[in-house]
Amino acid sequence: MEAQKEHSILVIEDNPSVNKLLEIFLFAEGYSVYKAYNGKEGLELFYKYLPDLVLSDIHMPNISGIELCAEIKSREEFRLIPVILLTAAKDIEKNISGIEAGADDFITKPVNRVLLSARIKRLLQTKMMNEKLDNSWSMLYSLAKIIEARDSYTEKHTIRVARLAQSLGAELGLPGEKLDILAQGGVLHDIGKVGIRDNILCKPGPLTKEEFDIMKTHTQIGYEICRGLKSLKDVADIIYSHHEKYDGSGYPQGLAKDEIPLLAHIISITDVYDALTSDRSYRKKLSFEEAARIIINEKGKSFEPDMVDIFINKVIE
Repeated sequence: MEAQKEHSILVIEDNPSVNKLLEIFLFAEGYSVYKAYNGKEGLELFYKYLPDLVLSDIHMPNISGIELCAEIKSREEFRLIPVILLTAAKDIEKNISGIEAGADDFITKPVNRVLLSARIKRLLQTKMMNEKLDNSWSMLYSLAKIIEARDSYTEKHTIRVARLAQSLGAELGLPGEKLDILAQGGVLHDIGKVGIRDNILCKPGPLTKEEFDIMKTHTQIGYEICRGLKSLKDVADIIYSHHEKYDGSGYPQGLAKDEIPLLAHIISITDVYDALTSDRSYRKKLSFEEAARIIINEKGKSFEPDMVDIFINKVIE
């Protein structure tokens, strides 16, 4: 049954009777349905139609449901497509293997149609939300790369800042979710420069006061770009505050010490260090020793003192 519906589901079940019952039920629920009777055929149909969800029995000839799930989830472009495995109540070991393969859910046979309907709706809603987040992140990442392309001297700067920030965050004992935010913040911290004119952004020399005032607006511009995405709220705070200084002499708000978000403190140090150790149009890159000396001299002024010690002694030693 392949009538045009909003969502499509691939059913892979080697029992013809169960396969037919699932097809009838899912079609009545409003889904387009593609059917396969073994794992090999299921994979062929998957690659042909790219369904929104896969519903597969675990036990099948030639390719099992677990192997099929692992194949789908191994591909980055398909990782958001939900896979539900149909399993027997006693298949505990198989269920564990299914989890390891990346299965999103399990339904025990005989199938409870109310439960199946609820699980499918939940997974499809989650898939759509994740796709929106993925698209938003991809768009912003592309924008960050465009900014770097405008100035050859900053090529790959954001990636290096992201890696240094994650390393410093790990040394500070931050949890994985905070390290992920640091990675995103490192990549996007200068995204507001998309709103800065080329004659200022790419000027081969020091900026005038008026030009620097314009350049400083990139923190506000970047904040406005990212703050509308709930998943990037903490990243937006990093973007807004990564030019604040420990002694309160930074911008845009003149925050000091603990008023500055912790993650912004981290990006601030790593951003400056990478800038010092990279070529610029108006100067050659500094050595590790020279850059480290400048960072140390800014302890208690630009940077949080304890964080500087950890960065110098643990991250870039």
